[in-house]
Amino acid sequence: MRSRWGALAGGVGVLISCLAASAGDGDYLQPLVMEAFERESADDDWSTRQVELTLFERQDSDAGPSRGARLVYPRWARFRGKWPAAILEQGDGQFLTSDWSFYSALRFKARALHPRVVHLKLRIDDGEGRRAIRIVPIQPNRPSSPWTECEISLAGLVGEIDTGNVRSVDFYMSQPAADYVIEIDDLRLAAAAVTVEQAWLTADPFQPGSLEVEAGFNKRASWRVVVA
Repeated sequence: MRSRWGALAGGVGVLISCLAASAGDGDYLQPLVMEAFERESADDDWSTRQVELTLFERQDSDAGPSRGARLVYPRWARFRGKWPAAILEQGDGQFLTSDWSFYSALRFKARALHPRVVHLKLRIDDGEGRRAIRIVPIQPNRPSSPWTECEISLAGLVGEIDTGNVRSVDFYMSQPAADYVIEIDDLRLAAAAVTVEQAWLTADPFQPGSLEVEAGFNKRASWRVVVA
């Protein structure tokens, strides 16, 4: 995000002595859990299209036994819909906030019960009907690395959707070539520390009058500039 700030330069030799950014409650935001599947059924929260969604008991969690979701995508056949999907809408599950603008990534764990990599598609819709689509490669379930930690950068979505008004997350496939089983868990929003990527003067500091500073950050943030 780029912003502009103006100040009066008191003389020559102007120096930007401090460029600070804050997310309002510290450099980090706590991860925001959107779906952890810790309940008896997901039927009331998730909507599905040609996908069978069931919950199962995970025994490999660091925190002890927990639950995840198993998604079964059927092989595409003629006269069957091309895009089987499992959809979580804002207000369902733990997806209680539509404002993702202060977060840096959407993350979730996944594994494919398949001998090869499976390409899952993730569609994110905003309140204006715009959508962003990302392809997520899911590694097969192997003893050495049973889960893939998937991450979608939210900064990359800014030009496609309004990340301050997100309404749904759609896990789908396009005309699956086989019957695919994908397990997911721990869908959450995460934030990195605010960092300044670039900062520069856009006016001559040796002339009297207004001084402008332009800066770029790795995510949305409130910020201030100190000029000495």
